[in-house]
Amino acid sequence: MQTLIRHDFVVLYRLLVYPVVVGKGKHLFQEGTTVTLKLLESQSFSSSVAALVFEPERE
Repeated sequence: MQTLIRHDFVVLYRLLVYPVVVGKGKHLFQEGTTVTLKLLESQSFSSSVAALVFEPERE
């Protein structure tokens, strides 16, 4: 995943966000990686989970 992000091959990010804290977890972006994202879609569910769709903003 990090290689795809670094070479700008990712077109969309589809994320499910759960409102739970369970330790440290894995990072989507490596430290030192800067990615500017534009929110395209969001949907929340009764379980408090949020489905988010982002696209990278390109120059």
